[in-house]
Amino acid sequence: MEPDTSTPTQPRPMRGDHINWNHLFYFAEVALKGSVKEAATKLNMASSTLSEHIQNLEQVLSVQLFERFHRKLRLTADGERLFRYSKSMFDSGRRMLDVVSPHDLADYPISIGVIPSPSNFKVYEFIGKFMSQYSQEYGPHQVSLSHATPQELLDGLIELKYDFCFALHPPKNPSLNYEKVATEELGLFVHSELFSDQIDEVLLKYPLFICPLSPEQNVHEFVKDSFRVSPHGILTSDYPGFPMEMCLAGRGVAVMSRAKALAQGDSLRELKSTRASEPLVHNVYVVWSQFSENSASVRSLKHFIATAWNNPEH
Repeated sequence: MEPDTSTPTQPRPMRGDHINWNHLFYFAEVALKGSVKEAATKLNMASSTLSEHIQNLEQVLSVQLFERFHRKLRLTADGERLFRYSKSMFDSGRRMLDVVSPHDLADYPISIGVIPSPSNFKVYEFIGKFMSQYSQEYGPHQVSLSHATPQELLDGLIELKYDFCFALHPPKNPSLNYEKVATEELGLFVHSELFSDQIDEVLLKYPLFICPLSPEQNVHEFVKDSFRVSPHGILTSDYPGFPMEMCLAGRGVAVMSRAKALAQGDSLRELKSTRASEPLVHNVYVVWSQFSENSASVRSLKHFIATAWNNPEH
């Protein structure tokens, strides 16, 4: 008998229409609960039926998605990858339905974009108060907070990746709406042990720490024009808390929001400040897509701005 030299039959490539997308949704629910029984209760389904659906999905994908660990289910590496994608997909789907439906769904994480800047103190205050009010109406919610460049945030709004974002300038794109929500004044702060009536003397020996207002900004020119000083060195960071931490450690001079310094009270009592040659202020805007006007998050956002934020006595 001659040996079989024919090419082995290769499995047919899988296409998206081979997937039962309900099974993927069931998988995501089991992954969230870590238990077939708990997920089946939520889905109003028999545990045996749900287990069968998961097994069918594993057979179609040719991977193992779960393994047992102390009476709980634990995702395998393949299961973890699938869960990350499926969760993002279903969150986006819920956001899509919320935009088009006349009913409030509001059962997806709120995605917010922020530009790193000295004004983030007001931004975080706004987010905290807004989410407190939002949770009172819709229950506890997960918040996804992302730091990015101005262009990345605006692109994300157009692509509906964010519910809303914060910017330092009004957007020029006509498909984006916005409201001014804060005006910040910046100041120079230095540890009392380093303080001198002439801030130039300090900056001859120590660096200046700043969170840039935009990636395109010439920080050296900004500091020179605003504060009439020429630092020996400038260190920038996208982390808004970096200047304050370095200043408190006595490492140099920080550009910070004056409102933040006042709110911190005793925790910043060791810092001294000097104002810009003229009051240095900039505005903060919250921006959202016109396509998201009908979503629960944006309608709640607009209501919050008009009542609790702009009229705190309301």
